[in-house]
Amino acid sequence: MIADISLHAAAAGGDQRNIYANVLLTMRPVEGSAFGRKAQEWNSRELLIRWRAEWADAVNTALADAGRPERVDHLAGVQNQVGEPHLGTAAMYMEQHGIKTERGDLLRAARAVRS
Repeated sequence: MIADISLHAAAAGGDQRNIYANVLLTMRPVEGSAFGRKAQEWNSRELLIRWRAEWADAVNTALADAGRPERVDHLAGVQNQVGEPHLGTAAMYMEQHGIKTERGDLLRAARAVRS
């Protein structure tokens, strides 16, 4: 699996507690030198919560090692909902015209988990 991780600091003049990370994951496993078939099981709520817990443990260990008092909670934003992926202009246009996209599949999967 490939992960694209973006770390975000709090906005200047905004809530200084709003420090977060976005993690984008492929839906396809890496098999040799190519991508394999979509791994739909990666959409499960249980797996999401497990991965977030492991991430929180790693972050909290790093914060403690750095002597920082802050800690993260892996259930923030997960208790009652799963975030929805951003479609983007091209995928939204295709979806509106009846063309299924990978981003649209992610959005439908996230909405199915929430319902």
